[in-house]
Formats: sequence, structure tokens, C-alpha cells
Amino acid sequence: MRVIAVYGWFGRVLGRGRMLGVRGGWLGGDTGLAISFAEAILDWEDAYQHADGYAVAPYFGFFLAQEEYRERVEAMTVNTILDTAEADLRFMLGIARELEQTVAARSLPLITYEAGHHMVRPTEFPFPSDLVREKLTAAAHHPRMYGLFTELLNTWAEFGGSMNLFNDTMPWGNFGVITRWDQDLDTAHRYRATLDFLSTPTDPEPLEPWPGDGDGDGDVDFDDFGLFA
Repeated sequence: MRVIAVYGWFGRVLGRGRMLGVRGGWLGGDTGLAISFAEAILDWEDAYQHADGYAVAPYFGFFLAQEEYRERVEAMTVNTILDTAEADLRFMLGIARELEQTVAARSLPLITYEAGHHMVRPTEFPFPSDLVREKLTAAAHHPRMYGLFTELLNTWAEFGGSMNLFNDTMPWGNFGVITRWDQDLDTAHRYRATLDFLSTPTDPEPLEPWPGDGDGDGDVDFDDFGLFA
């Protein structure tokens, strides 16, 4: 795999201490497949010895926006959609917990390069129907998303995974933790959950009171989240 050579090039130019070599992986919907995929990537010519981490994208609810689920989603209430997303979140975290053990056995951290809910479609691939779009948009903005994102962040942190989220405000809106840059915090439930997570010390006696204070100004706000992402 060319990536091993690429790590060497960047390491020589930047200095190994100024970069992290992260292998991109796959979480998928099956524990055995996720582990087999990781083993194939990391063990090829002992590639894990040249890496600093293994990254996956722990999204939940992806299938709800797909054509094959159109009739089921159209028949669901918003709360039923959120119940389904919650079950998928916990299923995904279970896979990630097992995968983390495989990665840790190679002395690497499991991290994410993206994460969150995936009840969306990009503009070039429209929703299966207007009703699906309306219901999934309502679900993405529902107050229950605060709890789902809190569970995602806290559970990932509990089993040792390193988290990274992007605050995308893309043309299709609901992919990131905020929908638009000037969104009211009271309605930005995904963003509010992320800020609260960053503002909560994980160590009972932390060296710094605000682990999410990336810019060192004494609080956790949008500017810190930009650095965190």
C-alpha cells in the first residue's frame, strides 16, 4: 500500500513529531467484517507499525434515507424514526467497542474522521420522497438529538476512542452539528450536546478546567469547536 511510503515522505519533510499517520478504515454494519477489514489493513506488511491511529466514521441512521426504506420511513412517526436511529447508534457503538480491542492490540488508538447521524442525502442524490425528507429533517432537528449525540460522545470516550466531529454547514443542511452558522443555540441540539461534552472534564482533578477550550480563552464556544473539528 502506497500509504506507508506517503507517511515516510511527510515524516522526512515535516518531522515525525509534527504529523500523525492515520489509517482510514471501515466500521460497517457487522462486527466480524469490521474486524477483518481492520486486520487486513493494519497487518499488511505490518502497516500498523508505521501508523499512529486507525480511523472510522461511526455514523448512525444511514439506512433511513435510502430508497429501500422509503415506505417504512413514510409510515413512521418522527419519534419512531428517532427510536430506530437510537437502536442503530447503540448497534454501531457495540461494533466500535469490539473493533477498538482489535486496534488496541496493535498499540493504536481508534479515532473517527467523521461521526454523527446520517439521516440525510446530498443534493445530487435527492431523498426518496418529499415525505421522507420532511420526516428526517424533523428528526434531525428534534430535541431528542441532544441525547443521541450525548450518548455517542460519552460512550465513545468511555471505551477509549478519540472523537472528531465536523460542524459542516453544507448545502443539504442537516449533516453537521449545526444547520447554519447563525443558528440559535436553543435549537441546535446536536451542537449543544457537543459543547456540553467538551465542557465536561473527564478527569475528576483535571489539570485544566476546560478540556474543550482549544483557544485557551477560558470558555468553550464556537471558536473552540472549529479547532476541535
